[in-house]
Amino acid sequence: MEAEPLAKISDTKRKKLAAAIFDMTIKMYLRDNYIHGDLHGGNLLYSTDPSDNRVFVLDAGLTTALERDWASPFGYLLHALTLGNGQRVAEKLLQFNISPTPVDRAAFASEVEQVPKKKTSLHSRPQTSKAKPLEAGFF
Repeated sequence: MEAEPLAKISDTKRKKLAAAIFDMTIKMYLRDNYIHGDLHGGNLLYSTDPSDNRVFVLDAGLTTALERDWASPFGYLLHALTLGNGQRVAEKLLQFNISPTPVDRAAFASEVEQVPKKKTSLHSRPQTSKAKPLEAGFF
């Protein structure tokens, strides 16, 4: 399988890859109750074949399943993420906090709201193999 930097992929292919990643993760979370604990662009590979829109997930060493009590709050977290609502994302993330250490909720919410504004480089890694990590921000 050959691969290339995401920046060189056509908009059509990029949209198909984005849809494949979205569908895959939603199915993992909601249908299969499977959580990949380190899912980022470096753990996703794609093919350069124009007719092949598959995405390959690497590094499944940090995975888990949600307890039944956590499934609904996690669904609301996903909903807030898809809407890009940083304030709501922060609220939902704080629901999962079980640490006794106090959290500055306002500061945390402010930091979470900044995440979509940060840019991720499409060219941050040298090309060292034919399978290229998918380097893109998901927010």
